[in-house]
Parts: sequence; structure tokens; C-alpha cells
Amino acid sequence: TDPIQIADSFRKFGLTDSTKDLLVVKVSVNPDITHDSVADHLGKVVEGTPVPFNDETLSTISDVGKIRKAYKISPPATKSAPGGAATHVNGSLDDTRRDLEVSVLGAIALRGA
Repeated sequence: TDPIQIADSFRKFGLTDSTKDLLVVKVSVNPDITHDSVADHLGKVVEGTPVPFNDETLSTISDVGKIRKAYKISPPATKSAPGGAATHVNGSLDDTRRDLEVSVLGAIALRGA
């Protein structure tokens, strides 16, 4: 793991004592490092409650504004519905999130980070 990339992530997305949500991904080819050993370690050093990693949980903890700013992605076009509610021009909120994911992956691929 490149410490510079980790430090850059902390600068972009922040990690403080008041952080409410934390996503941890451990990639290892060492067979001694297992899901249980990582979960045990995190349970000792992180104050919090583990939650399932799925689309629903991820969508509730994502700060879309911060993600857009970090990757320089403009918001999708919206229009006003009756009553002033915003609607998305080209599909549902799921489509908008999917478009954001594709844009982020494209930005990461272009930057090589």
C-alpha cells in the first residue's frame, strides 16, 4: 500500500474523531490474513458497529457532494416537478447513482490512482 495514496484519501475525504461512517477494504494475498482476523483487528481499533456491505448501506453513508467535488464531477441535470420536488431528467435516482459510479471509475482510471 502506498502511504502517499492513503494520505491523499485522508485529505480528500477526511477521517477525524467525529467520523460517523468508515468503509474499510483490505486486499491481501497472504492466506494468514482472513476476514475474521481483519474484523477482529478492526473491532479492537475502531469504535463502531459493523454493518453489511451492500448497495443499500453504501448509499446511506455516501456523501455524494463530497464525492462529486473530489472527482470534479458535475451534478446531473434536474428539472422541477409539480410541488417543487426535483426529478431527474434521464431516469431514476438509481440511474443517477449508477452514472456517478461510472464517472468516478472513469476518473480513477484516467488518473491512474
